[in-house]
Amino acid sequence: MVTKNTTPVADMSAADLFASADVIEGFDLRDKAELIGVPFVITSVRFETNARNVTLAYMTAMQRDGERFEFSDSSTSGVKAQIESYLLTRDSKVNVKGNTGEIFDVKLLAPNGLRVSKYEVEVQGKKREAKTYYLTAGNR
Repeated sequence: MVTKNTTPVADMSAADLFASADVIEGFDLRDKAELIGVPFVITSVRFETNARNVTLAYMTAMQRDGERFEFSDSSTSGVKAQIESYLLTRDSKVNVKGNTGEIFDVKLLAPNGLRVSKYEVEVQGKKREAKTYYLTAGNR
């Protein structure tokens, strides 16, 4: 339930404004580079297709200290592909192609966070560095 404050914003002090403002629910989107070597557990996954027809996997995760966050990936061989494979192994009929609105609850540990593979690609005649991120394996 949202409590409505009837005091006009122009008449509020900064402290009152911050104390009474609504806060959007959810978790901050974390840059994958910050997750290299950082253990976490993915707790849910959803897929969305953007305007360029690229499907992204959005993962909600938790670090060992209890901090929750989200990160996304669209790679065809990295994290998104690993998550698709994991979900399809659990249920071969699952739809991982985007925009179904379905949120998949999971408990998937990345014991050493992410790792990154760096390589060079050529785009429109110009060479640039590209990166693909992968979930670390359990080495079992």
